[in-house]
Amino acid sequence: MEKKEKAPVLRFKDTNGKDYPAWEQRELNTAATFLNGRAFSQSELLSKGKYPVLRVGNFYTNDKWYFSDLVLPEKFYANKGDLLYTWSATFGPHIWEGDKVIYHYHIWKLLPGKDTDKAFLLSLLQRDRETLLQGSNGSTMIHITKQAMEAKKLFFPRSQKEQRQIGIFFKTIDKAITLHQRKLEALKKLKRTLLQKMFPKKGHLKPELRFFGFTNDWEQRKLTDLVSFYGGLTYKPTDVKSKGVLVLRSSNVKDGALIDADNVYVDPDVATSEKVKVGDIVMVVRNGSKALIGKHAEVKQPMADTVVGAFMAGIRSPCPSFANALLNTSEFDKEIAKNMGATINQLTGYMFKQMVFFMPGKEEQEKIGSLFSTLENTITLHQRE
Repeated sequence: MEKKEKAPVLRFKDTNGKDYPAWEQRELNTAATFLNGRAFSQSELLSKGKYPVLRVGNFYTNDKWYFSDLVLPEKFYANKGDLLYTWSATFGPHIWEGDKVIYHYHIWKLLPGKDTDKAFLLSLLQRDRETLLQGSNGSTMIHITKQAMEAKKLFFPRSQKEQRQIGIFFKTIDKAITLHQRKLEALKKLKRTLLQKMFPKKGHLKPELRFFGFTNDWEQRKLTDLVSFYGGLTYKPTDVKSKGVLVLRSSNVKDGALIDADNVYVDPDVATSEKVKVGDIVMVVRNGSKALIGKHAEVKQPMADTVVGAFMAGIRSPCPSFANALLNTSEFDKEIAKNMGATINQLTGYMFKQMVFFMPGKEEQEKIGSLFSTLENTITLHQRE
């Protein structure tokens, strides 16, 4: 059977400025050797030992590591720079960046052939993963067999030089993305640390970290001394229009910022509730998911003809950035947890009235609010880039 050929629309040129030959369709087993990881019984997994055992979860969310003292053939070890592929439950290619490990049975190690560039193969498998995700409605819980993967046909450049150019290009982009993500995580970690240190711990009247010149004890005050609340809009399905007044809902609040997501607009004639203003804080106060209760964001820019939905609350304060920071603290999280019912996930006006927190004077509030506002603006900017 004649091999299929294909050429990408955008591609690199050779040293003479001409196109490389067309790409050819090949089975993956002609480009790389797939090695199975080591299957472990539970009794073989130790709490400490010579080698960490790399499992699928360690690539994603599971920080718990098991270890092994077993002496195994070299094919069962992964070293820094090896190309690995998780194939059970959550799937996809990875370059291992850690120390020597034993990789689990649910991971393959790929050994590129002499005519296959590893960085190119990584980018090709990443693209193939996106294709698989599109066919699974976004679910990452896909089980792939080794036999099917080895027989999968993908297009490869005939020229190893073109492979290398593509691989270097995407490797450079991946490094830039990784550095950007690390900076974003560092900013988020800084925010968490400052929230812990710039608000008093339980049983203390002063925070651990303060601006110069402030020495007075913080005073215990009701939350309603700092903020006021307004309710959201109740509307009927027939009130929804293609354009009109925007109704902010839980889907519009993500990572402490307001976003465009599944926007709902209603007829201006029915939007009789309070319009949001710059400095208002929009909060989820009722939802089927308990984890979403208390999720909030400060309105940073003018939003003409915008209200909050019935399951939301608008919060207004003379010092909104400080109020927003206070609502980000673990003390507020504790208040939410304390008020959650067994069956209904909601925060009521009465619950808010019962909440008390330690607060500084107005001048210190403004300085703290300004600091966190600047930090959050920087985080939001990095999230959008």
